[in-house]
Amino acid sequence: MPLARVNGTELYYELHGTGAPILLIPGLGLDHSYFRYAIPLLAAEARVIAVDLRGIGRSARPAGPYSVELWAADLDALLEQLGIPQAHVVGSSLGGCIAMQLAYTNPGRVRSLSLFASFSEVNKAMTINFTMRINIVRQLGMGDLIRDHVSLWTLDRNFIETPRGEEALAGVLASLSNNSPELYAEFCTALLRFGRRLPEQQGEPLFTTLLPSIPAPALVAVGDGDFLTPLELSQKMAAGLPNAELVVLPRCGHITFIEQPEASTRLVLDLVERVEQLAAPYGA
Repeated sequence: MPLARVNGTELYYELHGTGAPILLIPGLGLDHSYFRYAIPLLAAEARVIAVDLRGIGRSARPAGPYSVELWAADLDALLEQLGIPQAHVVGSSLGGCIAMQLAYTNPGRVRSLSLFASFSEVNKAMTINFTMRINIVRQLGMGDLIRDHVSLWTLDRNFIETPRGEEALAGVLASLSNNSPELYAEFCTALLRFGRRLPEQQGEPLFTTLLPSIPAPALVAVGDGDFLTPLELSQKMAAGLPNAELVVLPRCGHITFIEQPEASTRLVLDLVERVEQLAAPYGA
């Protein structure tokens, strides 16, 4: 089982394929299996680094506090240890926040950004949603109620009705159930902290204001049926990033790589190909 000791912790990771390196960062409380449908498609054309974030899956689970900045520093150290000076970074939901933070903190590390169903700020509905999650898991643990709550807000309503949707939902909920209530509450708090939504953060500038300083070519993609991180949030990201393209995936909810892995993967590979044709060699 490949474990890398980085930044004072241990991270589980997998390597697949050869070619331009693509780092995959899953969403809140989910391990690398979130990308299980996409990894074979990506690995057919690139070198894929799939990882379990600190606190999740097979990685070490130290006590908090957790933050987007800490997760980004972990991944920066992992790429360094693997001898990868630059990578195409793909993040979904909270994973997209981590990707943007990595690109902001160490822009030379990020060759391109693919941001799916992500956000650079947190609106009021999201604040209510994740505050509810914290209260649910603290009072009732990682049981049926939190799984029902997550189900309602993530997958497209029509997709859930299909056999593939039922299978996908079962996989997401199984991964979610592996979290401890204490750490899952920490992860939700980290999300709210990134969105400057904690009480002590009043007046702090939103991460959206930092987007113009992220130079990497970027793809911003969102499903047209995403109730959790709606189109307006992706539009703000695409407008703020200096070199970004916005794509709306039809008939798709929040977890794009599970609902539409082929379309999501193709978007990533097309961006990688364009950047590889134009960019300087790795390490230059």
